[in-house]
Amino acid sequence: MSFDWSYSSGDSGQFDIGGYFINGTAYILADNDNQGTNVPFSFRVNSGDQFGFFVYTDDGLFGAGTLQISRFDFTGSFVPAPGAIALLGLAGRRRRA
Repeated sequence: MSFDWSYSSGDSGQFDIGGYFINGTAYILADNDNQGTNVPFSFRVNSGDQFGFFVYTDDGLFGAGTLQISRFDFTGSFVPAPGAIALLGLAGRRRRA
């Protein structure tokens, strides 16, 4: 998957951070001393992986950090989870009278 990220904060140091996680492991994209605008980034996501984005504020002084994700693109093969396939099968069934 690929995306652009922008991060801003009025604080300093690593009191506020923004990033992403895969399967519960957090990865920092930016902190108060490493801010950016429309920075391209990509990482690999495998079938069954869980991913997301986060912003963490340690002290709340000078406002929280803001992480914006844009140009989000998930290219490549997409294989839905087995449970999703079962739900699609049920949704396609019709009851016959």
